[in-house]
Amino acid sequence: MLLKELGGVCGAVSKFASSVCQAHGYPAFPVGQPGHCAHFWLKPEAKGGNRKWQIGNNCGSYKDSRRHGGIYFIWDDLTKMGWTVPIYEKAINNCDDFIASEILRLEYLKTQNSENLLDSIQSCVWNLRSWVTLVDSNIPLPSIDSDQVINLSSLMSGANCKINCDANCEDNLKSDCCVRKGNLFDNSGSEWWCPADSVVMTLDMPDQAEICEIKIQWWGKSRSKIFEIKIDDDVIVEYSEPENHHFDYNSWQIFQGNIYDS
Repeated sequence: MLLKELGGVCGAVSKFASSVCQAHGYPAFPVGQPGHCAHFWLKPEAKGGNRKWQIGNNCGSYKDSRRHGGIYFIWDDLTKMGWTVPIYEKAINNCDDFIASEILRLEYLKTQNSENLLDSIQSCVWNLRSWVTLVDSNIPLPSIDSDQVINLSSLMSGANCKINCDANCEDNLKSDCCVRKGNLFDNSGSEWWCPADSVVMTLDMPDQAEICEIKIQWWGKSRSKIFEIKIDDDVIVEYSEPENHHFDYNSWQIFQGNIYDS
């Protein structure tokens, strides 16, 4: 066996484990974690009982995991984060309710009748696509049971982020710069990098916003020694790193205070 002869690190371990699970009839696939490759697999709790997704070769959690290259998530046009997998499992645990929810959502797209969309969420509270449709509309959020509340704060992270750089990464098929831009704001710890020496990142924000803290985590020893953070044309953070400044691997840089209020 090639793996036994040559060995392998996290990617080889997780991909081999996924293949073993699949060979025995258990759904499984590799997932990316910050600086690591783990895998998800679906474990039966008991004979005839509910199934539950597990993380193998794990160095994080669902929120730290994201879709691996070559793998398809059912909602990966919305977000690449791994927490969608157990949510989708909950959605299809009652297929009739999920199908009814989708029919109502599609009816809303056709008629723009808000009751159809709200009924879609009530039919299946785990239908993530209905929630995204609701977030994109001006319809007030429905009231649901507290044990069914879904945190949508990172759903569309990076969707309104634009990256402009002197390497023209939008047209550079060999660069992951623009592909990974969602990593900047999804709170997963996943990395982003750009081959350019100078980069401008633009994030669309609400008309009114209050910024009390900005946290930047640098990857490994890589960090920007000189940078500015602006809102419109106002510089709210201007940083120039002192000489011989010590910092740790994957260290955080934190700017606190009433940074901006509009």
